[in-house]
Amino acid sequence: MPVNQDSAPILSPRDREILRDVIRTFIDTGEPVSSRSVAKHDRHGVSSATIRNVMADLEDLGFLSQPHTSAGRVPTEDGYHFYIDSLMPNRTVSERERAFIENELSAGSVDGERLMSSASQLLSQLSHQIGIVQTPSIAETELKSISFVPLSGNKILCIVVSGNGFVDNKLIETTSKLSADELLRISNYVTDNFAGLTVRQIRDRLIALMAEERARVDQLLASAIELARNALDLDGGQDIFVQGTNSMLSQ
Repeated sequence: MPVNQDSAPILSPRDREILRDVIRTFIDTGEPVSSRSVAKHDRHGVSSATIRNVMADLEDLGFLSQPHTSAGRVPTEDGYHFYIDSLMPNRTVSERERAFIENELSAGSVDGERLMSSASQLLSQLSHQIGIVQTPSIAETELKSISFVPLSGNKILCIVVSGNGFVDNKLIETTSKLSADELLRISNYVTDNFAGLTVRQIRDRLIALMAEERARVDQLLASAIELARNALDLDGGQDIFVQGTNSMLSQ
């Protein structure tokens, strides 16, 4: 689990510099970092033994780990998070780069998935590294529309379109067959009543509606609630867009 920065331990300036040095050395070499190699940089003004003690403390705090007793230390996930949030030097985006980014993204499609793909490609192009972009969780995105398309038998294809342009599909099987007209009415009901809410908020409201008496009286409403509840069970995953893997070879 990443470090919660609000409750992260306070490191002394010396400890921060040593942690920064260990992480930078590991990034540069890919090898476990020893206290002796850090001391050779001659930036900290302390002995190798002192640096070894600091690295042991950083290991106790969860920022470093030791592959085995005779090896140096490597950054942990928490160590990387702390480095990125607190230690890594910031660089402002130049006006030229900003204009280039805005031009590239505005020239592309407004479709969410294509925009994410363009963003990862642009990130790779600017950094000369691998560009990785993760889409937001569908459960936290706002609903724009939902459609139910009848398939063979009792199978129904649910198409969920979020406000930021992402599309998610899910196959549902119902206990009774619903006509195309009924599915259209259900699609319109869910879209008209829940558009603008997040998928998670909609599911919570649907569960509450299922307990109400009116949902039992109106069979179509009951079907709409049950169908939408199953359709919006989309906690599955977040897509990852990766571009520029050829940059690994040039590095």
